[in-house]
Amino acid sequence: MFLLSKRTPLLVEEIGLENKLKWSVNIQFGRGIACLCVVISHFFQIKILGDYGVDLFFMISGFLMTSILVSEFDKYGKIRLLEFLRKRIRRLAPVAYVMIVVIIVMAWLGVIPGSKEDYFLLGFGYSLYLGNFVGLLPNSSNSTAIGFAHYWTLAAEMQLYLIWSIIIIPVIHSFKYSVKIASLIILAFVVLPLVTLLTREIPQSIAHRTLEVTAMFTLGSFFYFFDLRYKVNRHPLVGILAFIVSISLILQTMTKLDQSHFFTIYNNLLLIGVLYQFVLILRSTYLLKCLAKVGDVSYSLYLIHWPIFLAIGGQAANIRMLVLGLAMSLLLSILTFRYIESHFWKPKRV
Repeated sequence: MFLLSKRTPLLVEEIGLENKLKWSVNIQFGRGIACLCVVISHFFQIKILGDYGVDLFFMISGFLMTSILVSEFDKYGKIRLLEFLRKRIRRLAPVAYVMIVVIIVMAWLGVIPGSKEDYFLLGFGYSLYLGNFVGLLPNSSNSTAIGFAHYWTLAAEMQLYLIWSIIIIPVIHSFKYSVKIASLIILAFVVLPLVTLLTREIPQSIAHRTLEVTAMFTLGSFFYFFDLRYKVNRHPLVGILAFIVSISLILQTMTKLDQSHFFTIYNNLLLIGVLYQFVLILRSTYLLKCLAKVGDVSYSLYLIHWPIFLAIGGQAANIRMLVLGLAMSLLLSILTFRYIESHFWKPKRV
């Protein structure tokens, strides 16, 4: 998260400074890393890597959406909710809706496993960005409509957009800096872990993961205000602090010092610290650009890769089919980005 410095421009159109969308290479780099973590974890069964990827994505999203909403609030004295949601839906819905239809068709043709009826129910729920709640209903879960197993993140993201635009930013933005920071820290490190602890007996992992990514989104919002004031990349000590936090979290995980599960949702912070260290060490323009290119198509790649993974056999697929599935996922995501995403969202790189 520390690599999202004010030294590199944000998505200018999204933060309301002008109508032309400009991309930050650093943000797209982070998205590329997050998406690759998820895709690799699914194709090669490395679950913890997928958790890191999702959490990293929500931290980036929290950082970026906070910058958008703060800019909106500063410019108009309020958040124009309908306009904000219109832009978000225009950006996210076209590919998501196309893939909902594709997944339902694949299920009915028997290409991917699951209950056909539940595919309709969950597909409808996810089209309204409520699928993570619909998935909690009896006889309707991601286990019976597995093609939508990755869609809960889209529902959680849109719900967080609403919460941040209606409650969080309008409330805390009027506070002084120290109160803003304290409010976000309490939410991220006290309220959400406490709810997770109190509801740990609930057998639905989707409910807990929604709480966990909310915590990561909150941390992204915290980093925005922190970076806005201190310009993180100009302070090497912050990088050292990130490294120390990462090591401490690794030790916590390895030695199982935390048996209460109270702070286990923050183990993925170690990825942020390690990623930041690699960025400082490598400083490879070629590497940054390559991963930024993956970040460009990351949304389409995230939506497309999972049904393809199921179609080629899932966990039972051999290495040849897995490589073919990866190549097909990347190719289709490039085409989807070019002919669907870009039709509604025309970015211009700086």
